[in-house]
Amino acid sequence: MTRSGALASALVLIAALWVLIAGAWKLADVPAFRDVLEQHAALPNEAVGVGSVVVPTAEVGVALVAVVAVLGGHRARAATLLAITFAVLGAYAGYLYIVPPPVPAPCGCGVFVGPTAAWGGLALQNLLVSGGLAVLARRGGTNGRS
Repeated sequence: MTRSGALASALVLIAALWVLIAGAWKLADVPAFRDVLEQHAALPNEAVGVGSVVVPTAEVGVALVAVVAVLGGHRARAATLLAITFAVLGAYAGYLYIVPPPVPAPCGCGVFVGPTAAWGGLALQNLLVSGGLAVLARRGGTNGRS
């Protein structure tokens, strides 16, 4: 593997770790994440309970699949999966920028929890990470595989 390939793999693994930590943090306190989702008022009330479990479980699952993919020589597939994940998170933050929660609310991002979220900045951050991962995905995978 070239140095640029090793760097690309490391960046994809860092993104996976970011998603893994965020999901694990939410799973560690599902009721608190449910409260955050209720404060966002972006989901129907009926979906908040399910969402408070499904979202962090999906984050952990995506992160683990991405790590296994990178370690198995499929960096491009891992980068694509993570790019989609960050794009979805960016879209959610973008929605909350356009339609803010009724009261200031934290992002529910896991470790990086503040008293109130700057939705525009979070949307931009997630979309930039998504774009960077898309570039890495386009470059191809390790060991000549995607």
